[in-house]
Amino acid sequence: PIDGGVGVVLGAGNQWVITILDALHLLITENRLPILKMNPINEHIGPVAEKILAPFIERSFAAIVYGASEQGAHLVKHTGVSAVHMTGSVKTYDAIMWGGAERKASLAEPLCSKVVTAELGCVTPYIICPGKWTDSDMQYHARNVVSALVHNASHNCNAV
Repeated sequence: PIDGGVGVVLGAGNQWVITILDALHLLITENRLPILKMNPINEHIGPVAEKILAPFIERSFAAIVYGASEQGAHLVKHTGVSAVHMTGSVKTYDAIMWGGAERKASLAEPLCSKVVTAELGCVTPYIICPGKWTDSDMQYHARNVVSALVHNASHNCNAV
């Protein structure tokens, strides 16, 4: 397993429960101590997240913090943090990696040398395997694809 120290999860604003899964992934799969920064849009859900993660928080295996982009930037730049996971826009990703999209082209190397993983909106594949599909089956799947694209303007990493 990765012996990775502390990892920050910059929580998404649209699917707060995924931030819990991301924190658990860092803890269990990557052997990192997660700090989950709630998105200001859903920080009112923080007490629920704290209850869910209580067994880990009580043992100092996880933490939940609150704040806006300034607090997120502080965590990302903190020397005690070895990894960052974010769900959000490419604008946020470029700010973390390059200091903004406008600086990206002029830099040979990213500013952030930490492990950074990102879910940048809905890029979920929808695969229909060959088979004996009826017109009704195909109509059903077509509706699912369309509904996934229009739900939350396709800004769901779990849209399909």
